Amino acid sequence: MKNTWMGSVGASFILVLACGCSGALEEDGAPGTETVGTAVAELSQVPTGITCVRLILSGSTSSTKTFAVTAGTTPVKLNLGNLPVGSVTIAPSAFNLACASVTAMSTPTWLGNSTTANIVPGVTTNIALTLAANQTVSATVDFLQTAVCKLR
Repeated sequence: MKNTWMGSVGASFILVLACGCSGALEEDGAPGTETVGTAVAELSQVPTGITCVRLILSGSTSSTKTFAVTAGTTPVKLNLGNLPVGSVTIAPSAFNLACASVTAMSTPTWLGNSTTANIVPGVTTNIALTLAANQTVSATVDFLQTAVCKLR
């Protein structure tokens, strides 16, 4: 049985997500309360072999963003565009594949824990996401049978 886990094994890289506001209009087009914020993800470094970063965003709406990156580039800023104000969860992963080849079934080379942020208009929210190398481990499971004793 194979088990994939992500821990502190191997190097990790930091992804900083900066969320700010944009001048939004109410749905009827009138000036008013801002309903969206903008987001920019910043990688402090891109590890060797990584060519694509995927961010899965979920909240009041969901989207998946992929970004082509170059190993050794530092820093890298990723524009996430407009996001609705409110809670958003970001699930980061990175691949040693071209972004065009990354599918829902692709196995990430690096993984990060999901992080939740509150997008607030007029305030910049910074979120640090840590990714760790995706390690594959082989494990064996055995079942021990207990001897049955009969009392006489």
